[in-house]
Amino acid sequence: MLETILSIILIILKILGILLLSTLLLIVTLLLIVLFVPVRYKSAGDFSKNENGIDHHIFAKITWCLRIISINYQRVDNKDNISFKVFGYDFLNRKRKPKKRKVPVKSSTDTSRINTSISKKEASIIDNNTSINEISSAKKAENSINNNTIKNDNNLKVIENIEEDNTKPNKSIKDRIKEILIKIKEKILSIFNKIKAIADKIKKINNVKNSFIEYLRKDTSKKDIKEIKKIIIKLIKHILPRKLKATVGFGFEDASTTGKVLGYSSIFYGIYGENLELEPDFDKEVLYGKYMLKGRIRMFNVLLAGFKLYRNKWIREFITFSKETVKDL
Repeated sequence: MLETILSIILIILKILGILLLSTLLLIVTLLLIVLFVPVRYKSAGDFSKNENGIDHHIFAKITWCLRIISINYQRVDNKDNISFKVFGYDFLNRKRKPKKRKVPVKSSTDTSRINTSISKKEASIIDNNTSINEISSAKKAENSINNNTIKNDNNLKVIENIEEDNTKPNKSIKDRIKEILIKIKEKILSIFNKIKAIADKIKKINNVKNSFIEYLRKDTSKKDIKEIKKIIIKLIKHILPRKLKATVGFGFEDASTTGKVLGYSSIFYGIYGENLELEPDFDKEVLYGKYMLKGRIRMFNVLLAGFKLYRNKWIREFITFSKETVKDL
């Protein structure tokens, strides 16, 4: 009997262990997928100048994990179209079935009631018309009386104001000149105070700038800044597209200006290299172009760069220093 109970307990423990291991494996695989499966993006577009302006078309797509999650964006004829799909189901462009509205059917009894109520209202309106005319004539008489009384009151107020002005003592010319000089003095003082406040603000800004320059010129700061630059440049290289191809065609009315633009743009050939192809047109005025790019981003690389920046002591010290220095501004 005990052996059978122990065997059952062992079987239950085995099942629980298998379930726990399977859940742990599932969690680990999901974490690895999130960290190491890259988010892929690609985009293509073109533009051309015409009489109405610049006409452009843009197509962009972001996918993750064998297109389980995908985001599509299109801009054609100045119209935007966005879709967000998970397992093929579009959450942004869901089609809803229109609800059918039931039209109420009026019965014969309802119509007869409405007609009787309308006839009663008409009879009451006809009876009230006579009384309305009498009331309106009475109101007109009252309004004329009220208007006359208001006019008389206004005339009395004007006369009282004139009498008050005459009773007030007239100010002398000296007093008026003194008042004007005091106002001018106050205005000059306010302008001077404003200029002084602006000058103090500029001094504070210069002091803050100098303190930042001194802090960044330290030997310890230079070493940490180099490390931070390396981390950021590595992250930018990872995020930037791996494939990039673009062509730009341009032309002006004067062929010399087209040649000048081509000469100036050739200076920056070391930056764009073979990724950008220029097509100058010396005969007519044109402007067009197209591009295509592809890239990928791994969450592991982004989190690793963020973790390295977070662990850097110099960044935390610099944040505290900047808070203390900018506090007085």
